[in-house]
Amino acid sequence: MNKLRLSDVAKEAGVSIATASLVLNGKGRISEKVQIRVLDAAKRLGYKNNLSVPFTLRHKIRPVGILLYEDHLKSFEWHFVRKIITRIEEVLEKERYYPVFIPVKYNSDTRYLLTELLTTKVKGVFSVHYSNQELFTRLEELGVPLVLVNNSNFQSTFYTVCTDDFQASYEGTKHLLELGHRGIVYVRYSLPDISTFISDSAIGIKKALDEFNVHLPDRNILTVDLYDHAEMKKKLSTLIKSSDTITAIFALDDYLAAKIIALLESLSISVPQEMSIIAAGDTLNYDDPFIPRITTMRVDADALGLFSGNLMLERLGKRSRNIQVIKIKQHLINRESCKRRDEIIR
Repeated sequence: MNKLRLSDVAKEAGVSIATASLVLNGKGRISEKVQIRVLDAAKRLGYKNNLSVPFTLRHKIRPVGILLYEDHLKSFEWHFVRKIITRIEEVLEKERYYPVFIPVKYNSDTRYLLTELLTTKVKGVFSVHYSNQELFTRLEELGVPLVLVNNSNFQSTFYTVCTDDFQASYEGTKHLLELGHRGIVYVRYSLPDISTFISDSAIGIKKALDEFNVHLPDRNILTVDLYDHAEMKKKLSTLIKSSDTITAIFALDDYLAAKIIALLESLSISVPQEMSIIAAGDTLNYDDPFIPRITTMRVDADALGLFSGNLMLERLGKRSRNIQVIKIKQHLINRESCKRRDEIIR
C-alpha cells in the first residue's frame, strides 16, 4: 500500500493542500467546520503528521516551507500542482524533512509571510507559482535556502526548477505549421506573477513562424480576460470573421483552450473539423470524461517535483554553491484536436 500523504488528506476533505497543512499543524485561522472536515479525513485515512511523532524524536524532523499560490478562480491547476507537491513530499521525507504549506495571494504581505516562515523555523522554502522578490531576497540573506518551482521570473537570481516554455511554444507552433497551417491565432491572458512565461512563449512561437517564413499579424495575437467570456467570444468572432485564412489557434494553456473550444462551438465552429487548436501546458485532468480532448505540450509535473525536492536537499546539504536553473522539457501529446490544413472545412 502506498504511503499516505498530505495531498491524500486534502483530496478526501475537499480542501487545498495548504489548508490541510494549516489544520494539521495547528496554524492559521481556519473555520471550525473546515478543521473538523480535515481532521475527520485524516482519521479515516489513518494519516499521521509530524505532531504524531514522539516528542523525543520531533527535533529530528525538520520543517520546510512551501509557499503555495492559491486562487479559487484557478482551482483547475490543483490536479497539476498536486503531482508536484506529492513528489516534493516524497523526496523530503526520505531525509526526515516535512512540508509546512503556507497559502499566499498575489498581494500577500511580505512581513507577515516572513514572520510566519521564521516562526515555523523552516530550514528551506519552496515557492510554487508565486513571485515576491523582496521576500525571496530576505530569506536568502537570512540563510534560508529557496527554490522557485515553475516560475521562471528570477532565473538569474534564485535557484529555479521550471518548464521550458520557449521550447514548448516553439514545438507546439511547429506542429501546426507542419500540418500546413499558416493562418494561426495566438491567444493568451495576463499572468503578472509569472510574466516570463508569457514572453518566453511569444519568442518560441515567433521562432517557429520565422523558420517557415510565416508572418503573424498583430491582430492575430489576442490578449483576453480569462473570466470575461462575452468579451473573449466577441474578440474571437470578430477576428475569425475578418479572415477566412485562420485555421488554427495556439492557446497559452489548456484551460484557456477548453474555454475557447466552448466559445467556438457557440459560434458554430467545431474543433478540429473547422479549427485546429493546441495548447502549451497540461493542467487539466484528462481522465475526466467531461474534459475536451486537447492536443497539448505536456508538463511533466512529477519531474518538476522530483528535481525541485532534490535541488532543495542539495542546498540544505550545502552541496550547491552556484545558482542553478533546471528546465523541464515538455512533450507533444496528440489528442486529435488538430487536423491537417487541407482537411479543414470552412
